[in-house]
Amino acid sequence: MAGHPSGGAVDLTLIDAADRELPMGCNYDEDEEASDGACYSAYAGLLPTHAENRRLLFAVMASAGFINYPFEWWHWSYGDRYWAFITGQPAAIYAAVEDAELKACAHMSNFLA
Repeated sequence: MAGHPSGGAVDLTLIDAADRELPMGCNYDEDEEASDGACYSAYAGLLPTHAENRRLLFAVMASAGFINYPFEWWHWSYGDRYWAFITGQPAAIYAAVEDAELKACAHMSNFLA
């Protein structure tokens, strides 16, 4: 099970004070072919500014306990199966959320609003 459906993974980037995305070497969600490999977290051909932006993102996320998926610099896990495997945890914290559960949450959100 992928981390996103469990709520245990997020995709993110950095922005500046004017809500502009900082350059990270390639666009978010760009695959290997389109990015010429720059989507990989350890891509060696980054411009210095892009490398510094990634170092900042990686330092902040790692300090909070998140684990990066090395094929996508923007993908971070905490509590999903990938996180559990990499960190040596006995199990994931989060499991898949079923459609019925999502509908019930949406219904409760409408009720509480």
